[in-house]
Amino acid sequence: MSPLAPQPKDRVLPLFGFPFWTLVRREIMRFMIVVVQTVVTPLVTAGLYLVIFVGGLGDRLHDVQEGVSYMQYLVPGLAMMGAMQHAFNNSASTILISKFQNNLVDLLVSPLTDLEIALAYSFASVTRGALVGILTWAVTLPFGGPIPAHPFLALFLLCMSCLGFSLLGVTAGVFATKFDDVARISTFIILPFTYLGAVFIPVARYPDWIEPAAFWNPLLYCIDGLRLAFLGRSEVSLSSSLSVILGSVVVTALLSMYAWKRSTSIRT
Repeated sequence: MSPLAPQPKDRVLPLFGFPFWTLVRREIMRFMIVVVQTVVTPLVTAGLYLVIFVGGLGDRLHDVQEGVSYMQYLVPGLAMMGAMQHAFNNSASTILISKFQNNLVDLLVSPLTDLEIALAYSFASVTRGALVGILTWAVTLPFGGPIPAHPFLALFLLCMSCLGFSLLGVTAGVFATKFDDVARISTFIILPFTYLGAVFIPVARYPDWIEPAAFWNPLLYCIDGLRLAFLGRSEVSLSSSLSVILGSVVVTALLSMYAWKRSTSIRT
């Protein structure tokens, strides 16, 4: 092998050891330092949705799902929507900022593998996303928010959905060259698919020409899966939600690994 060729990293520490968890902790502390911006602000946005939809339209949508109030129907969707969006934005923006500050190259010469680096960013983003989702639900409890029928299933689905979006954020952050690149994905892909994922009304109430296509939307299975864990009923089965969510995690993990290995923007 040529002495100028890239040398493989020597593994002197176990996989997912102390360096990995140090990076996870650093990334969690990064968003906790500005907790008002990263966690509290999304709660204000969720509160505005509740005021508008429950306060303004609740009487018209009281029968949106049999046996539950519109508040109970809406809360799981808002919690999952906020969690997924902020899991994506956290990993994408963190990597992009590190590229601008020229400190991402420090990780490339660390004893961490590409998999560990991608998952460290993702785990921190899952923490932020799950925190946003849980607090969104918690603040609705005094106003009639639902109690999860299956709390451990709800937490699992929330975290796995956030993991998929955080891995997608890693891919976006690695390939992006400016913040507009990340904003375009969030604005023109994630947000429309989220709104069409039965956050506010069931798919059965969509126009006839949209309803069949809605079931091809993977975000529907994230949102309605969480609603199933909360209310015990939804428009999609639990097995379908688990299959789509776990399959999305695998696909986004492969994409993030490909991005990390192939992108030249983090090495220049």
